[in-house]
Amino acid sequence: MNEHSARPANEGRENGEQSSSEEGSSHLRQDYNAKPRSTIWSRIARLLKPSQGERLREDLTDALMDDTEIGAAFTPEERAMLHNILRFREIRVEDIMIPRVDIDGLDQNMTIGDALILFEETGRSRMPVYEETLDDPKGMIHIRDLLAYVAKQARNKRRVGSRGVAYGEVKAPRSPRPNFDLARVDLEKTVAD
Repeated sequence: MNEHSARPANEGRENGEQSSSEEGSSHLRQDYNAKPRSTIWSRIARLLKPSQGERLREDLTDALMDDTEIGAAFTPEERAMLHNILRFREIRVEDIMIPRVDIDGLDQNMTIGDALILFEETGRSRMPVYEETLDDPKGMIHIRDLLAYVAKQARNKRRVGSRGVAYGEVKAPRSPRPNFDLARVDLEKTVAD
């Protein structure tokens, strides 16, 4: 053995020579001249070796390409979802961002009627709501939420109107009416209200 190698604690002791201080701490002694366990080469090798995530990605790609029983374990929807997840890494923010001038938004002081018209003109299903400029967004509004609000307001006004009729003169309806009347909705209210 050379002088830099580690030796077992009891090697080199002859004929039972052992001091009392060495008896209990022989397994705790460290040879400070020993080589460190992690060398620069092992660190470089760890950096170059593919990580667990890379192996998983490769295994998933292989399984998706495989048409045997392993590949058949995925439904078409699962295959599409996993394929999109694997492709997600390749997508850059630049690929999906929308130029600021192309963003359609609703001013929070815009009336509900104007908002419905803008939704119709743009063909969008949701738009940001802003205070004064697009730099000050307040939230997001979806067309179905806006229409649900309009329908609820129409239903509420219908109930109020029918109560008024019930306390006054009683009229029999000529034809069955829907539960709500969109003509009674106040389209001059703002989006923020």
